[in-house]
Amino acid sequence: MPRHHLPAVVLLVALAGCTTHTPTAAGGSSSAAAGGISTEEAARVAPLAPAALAAVVAPDGVRLSWPTTGEDVAYHEVLRRKLPDGVWRTIGRTGGLSWWDRRPEPGHQRYAVRAVNPARRASPLTESAPVDWS
Repeated sequence: MPRHHLPAVVLLVALAGCTTHTPTAAGGSSSAAAGGISTEEAARVAPLAPAALAAVVAPDGVRLSWPTTGEDVAYHEVLRRKLPDGVWRTIGRTGGLSWWDRRPEPGHQRYAVRAVNPARRASPLTESAPVDWS
């Protein structure tokens, strides 16, 4: 049976109205890319919460670390509370993915971290397992 080869055809289609826009330097409005949202709309959306928070007790404090969310994050807020029913208190903020609590409170406590975007919208808290500092 003879084999027939069909030529490959590439068709490029220009889509009308599918343009990208960048924010203006003078603070003007920006438009959304096709299927996307504007810079202003993105600023109103809270970033994703870090997926996990590790708390490791060391002789000189408690080291906290968490994975990146891949979002537009300005900083991470780090919180601590006494167990069983203390209130969350902010103990610091960082642009990185780790924090050293060099002055943990004695006893049982829990840590939390949340991502905050440039518009100060915060993700939900991601909590650590309980930590015992003596």
